[in-house]
Amino acid sequence: MKPFEGEAQGLMAYWFESPGEQDDIVISSRVRLARNFDTLYFPSMMDRSGALEIMRTVRGVLEQAGEAYTVLSIDGLSDADRLELVEQHLISPALMKQADGAVLISADKRISIMLNEEDHIRIQCILAGLRLKEAESSVMEVEKHLQKGIAFAFDEKLGYLTSCPTNVGTGMRASVMLHLPALTATGYITGLLKTVGEYGLTVRGLYGEGSHAVAHIYQLSNQVTLGLSESEITDKILSSARQIIGDEREARRLYMASDGRVELEDKLMRSYGVAANARRLTAGEFMSLLSDIKLALSLGLIDGLEHVTLHRLLIEAQPASLRKRAGRDLTLYERDVLRADIVRGALRH
Repeated sequence: MKPFEGEAQGLMAYWFESPGEQDDIVISSRVRLARNFDTLYFPSMMDRSGALEIMRTVRGVLEQAGEAYTVLSIDGLSDADRLELVEQHLISPALMKQADGAVLISADKRISIMLNEEDHIRIQCILAGLRLKEAESSVMEVEKHLQKGIAFAFDEKLGYLTSCPTNVGTGMRASVMLHLPALTATGYITGLLKTVGEYGLTVRGLYGEGSHAVAHIYQLSNQVTLGLSESEITDKILSSARQIIGDEREARRLYMASDGRVELEDKLMRSYGVAANARRLTAGEFMSLLSDIKLALSLGLIDGLEHVTLHRLLIEAQPASLRKRAGRDLTLYERDVLRADIVRGALRH
């Protein structure tokens, strides 16, 4: 195996393979920490020799600490493998385009360390359900190992220095991925977007910055990292997340107590029936049906199904994952047929 070239085959992110706290609403919790070497230019100004130095150094420090990671060089991956890592949220869409980038993935698949993305190092941990504090602890532990062999760019007044000014300070971005169909249907989501902004938080789509909400799935995260400690950031997000979770539960309760209950149940169960029997599903159809099925399961309308199964489908029904399962390139029609096969199999077990 060449330096910095691992195999993407068989890598499956941990977060969608396990159940989590309040996973009827909270799909996952994520913490990401940005750090930079104090002796090198930011990636946007850095040449390949600098990128390779970062890869060698980070890998060496982790090996000395006895930590086992799979190391993948972005330019050594096929386009399909890159996209699959994005679909699993193990790398960002930005890193997918970085020829000098790399990612290190821990043996338990909980931690991924992106190298030479917007910053030299981005440590992230994604866990199922509402487990933000556990994710925070995990990334801070990795940073502690790295600090033993790397001097990070740091200013006494500003904190950790990053490529983007909004990340200066702790360099931490924390988020929870929430399924909010009731707040969306009632229109309260619009007011929510305004309210969280007043508290220094933001709401984005499934794939983070620049993406739109799909299947009523939103990411709640902090906007700035300056002036707050790491624990204060996660505390603020947890507090807001719990409030939003409570609001979503109340909106669901009111809907089920209203005259529209039968219409709602009919819509949700029709979606379940379509998904459990369809022979072809487009990506858009699948995501819409998934949202309805997840809500139906949360409301106790479906037996013998777990939220973790739906979260796994959220990844397995995506284009790159379908291609890997088939072992070849697929036409759009073939992809839709395979997606329907996978969904039927999951819902009927």
